[in-house]
Amino acid sequence: MSHSPVPDPENALPSDEEAKLLAQLRANPIFAARFQVLMDRFDEEVAAGMDAHEAEEMVIAELDELGKSIMGQWADNTHAKNLTEAQADDPTLVKSGKKNSGGIPPSEPSK
Repeated sequence: MSHSPVPDPENALPSDEEAKLLAQLRANPIFAARFQVLMDRFDEEVAAGMDAHEAEEMVIAELDELGKSIMGQWADNTHAKNLTEAQADDPTLVKSGKKNSGGIPPSEPSK
């Protein structure tokens, strides 16, 4: 993302980059919420007089949590997509359930 000047708040239409970012945030709500927490906390801490070293440590810790959140969301989304695709390919698949036996077939068919 290029470093362009901050848009005029009077301008109601987002730039292409802003629109893309907004779409990405809407598609990743866990990431968006975590990012919002990071920004809010940073603003609060700086307003309370946090020094640069403390700000750096806080941002690093929050970015670590942000990374964990986005990877978790990616894993959940990928699992759900793969499960849906597998069930579409083979409708007889069961997404979860317990086995009825220890895996040993009966010695003769039930009547």
